[in-house]
Amino acid sequence: MLNLKSLRKELRASGVFERRETQSWLKLLFFAACIATCIWVQTMVPFWAAVIMVVPTAFFSAAFAMMGHEGSHRSFSSSPFRNQLLFHLAFPLFGGVSGQYWSWKHDANHHSNPNVVDQDPDIQLWPMVSTATEYRRSSGWRQFFQRRLQGFAFWPLCLMLVWSMRTSSLAFMYRSIRDRGFDRDVVWDTVSLTLHIALWIVVPIYFFGFNGLLLYVGVWSLVGLFLSMVFSPAHIGMPIYQDTKDTIRLQFETTRNLVLPAWLSFFFIGLEYQIEHHLFPRIPHQNLKAASKITRAWAQENGAPYHAIGYGQGLVAVTKEMNNAWKREPALLANDALNRSLGTSG
Repeated sequence: MLNLKSLRKELRASGVFERRETQSWLKLLFFAACIATCIWVQTMVPFWAAVIMVVPTAFFSAAFAMMGHEGSHRSFSSSPFRNQLLFHLAFPLFGGVSGQYWSWKHDANHHSNPNVVDQDPDIQLWPMVSTATEYRRSSGWRQFFQRRLQGFAFWPLCLMLVWSMRTSSLAFMYRSIRDRGFDRDVVWDTVSLTLHIALWIVVPIYFFGFNGLLLYVGVWSLVGLFLSMVFSPAHIGMPIYQDTKDTIRLQFETTRNLVLPAWLSFFFIGLEYQIEHHLFPRIPHQNLKAASKITRAWAQENGAPYHAIGYGQGLVAVTKEMNNAWKREPALLANDALNRSLGTSG
């Protein structure tokens, strides 16, 4: 089994764990200013032009939300309070998604079990499937859809991502209140989500009527698509496993980095370096590029796979994988890793 002790020591000596909080605040303010400018323009132009402005509004909104992802991993600041402040600002208040739900879904389950059957929420994509195991559990129209249409429908369905997460997060909050009552996290979420509804829905409808609601739906649908275009190429198309016996190797096996032009990298908030982010989520996004050079060398020395792909190739790989997911059997990590080390895998 792989041991990250030597890699962690080398990375710490290089200084990549040091926070870049001032830079991150400036970046966050830049995205906020861009969003505010887009919304201001939407209030000044005809409705057809406001619809066009949905695209840049959603683009900058997705980037702002991904800055909140740094708060959830505590890589934004050395201050626990400021990490939590950003986290709640970006997720429930700005994004309309329960912070509790995101922590459970992403931090606790996806990061620990990427591409693991029945454990990684990110590969549970109803009505789609990620493996032949799920396909056999389906029936009727769903199996027809998964065989014939899933690959074509994947990207359009990503427009529903934010709405799906919001529905799931409300259900998660209901279960949390039922089981534990109104604790501090529930209160934070409830207040923040109420403010989200007031600021993003009630106020625009009051001033702009039904058109305000249409613009809101358009923005957050596109945010879902843009977020999917960031996260999906990192894992979809990589092996899916039934076990987590070697959790460190699992991160290398199921994750790949994306090669981006510099201008696009600015908006990915470091998430093109998914391998390093998965191994060490507390590394600030500005330092992940430096960490990747050290991690790649360590992987080569220790017999760990290290995958990277061009961004366009990654998007194509996602589509191909979703076309064929219904017939792909999940593997056993130990057997798959052994076969490839012996050069016997297909």
